[in-house]
Amino acid sequence: MSTLIIETTIDNDDSKKLLLEQQKNLTKILNHSYPTSSHNNLYVILVNGVQAGCITLTRLTDRNYEIGQLYITPDYQGLNLGYKLCQYVILEAQKKGALSIYLETFKELDGQNAIYTSLGFTKVSAYNKRNTRNAIYMNYTFVKNDKEGINLKSCV
Repeated sequence: MSTLIIETTIDNDDSKKLLLEQQKNLTKILNHSYPTSSHNNLYVILVNGVQAGCITLTRLTDRNYEIGQLYITPDYQGLNLGYKLCQYVILEAQKKGALSIYLETFKELDGQNAIYTSLGFTKVSAYNKRNTRNAIYMNYTFVKNDKEGINLKSCV
């Protein structure tokens, strides 16, 4: 299995389709709609050339970023692709000079929450004004001796 993570734009028809699928899936899981946020960067993971998932990285301030819309299509779930995408965007945020990365998740998203926790995200107070029902807020903070953030070799 060959994987590749690329940065793309939301204007791409395949990317639009993937994000729409992510939104429909989340609405189904939560039993209510969830507002999407604006995106600065969209990353897609390809498996043997096929789009298998996505994640967004949005700049909140000069040194703070937010990840969101992590999604792996059903055919590719269970292959550690969500973990790879999260690792990748943490490194991208670090390259951009991030001090912290925030995210908003939900208790119903067990698999995603396990990924976030395993990567070092911890629960924090709400950082945005969305007032999303049943939301859990998390943060990853880079520390001074965090030279590589995470294991670069296992990223892609």
